[in-house]
Amino acid sequence: MSEASVTLSDGPGIPKPGRPVSAWRTGWKKFSANRFALAGLCVLVFFLLIAFAAPLIAPFSPSKIDMMVPNLPAGTDHHVLGTDDLGRDIFSRLVYSS
Repeated sequence: MSEASVTLSDGPGIPKPGRPVSAWRTGWKKFSANRFALAGLCVLVFFLLIAFAAPLIAPFSPSKIDMMVPNLPAGTDHHVLGTDDLGRDIFSRLVYSS
């Protein structure tokens, strides 16, 4: 056998070189094994998506005061959750507050 054809993994008892496991991979394995942690991550991602898409989701400006429609109940006049005492849309305020 020539020296060029001998590798480190040819001999008995010599382990094959491998990639070490990173701390991130170990942490993700432990994190993903916990179902409650994954559920919390899903809720966090959901709120982040809502926060970034707030201008697209909210039908009204959250700070627009309309004294003509104060204290509307939920579901009236295109206000999903109604309005507060200053006529501000509650749904829009909730979306932007996320």
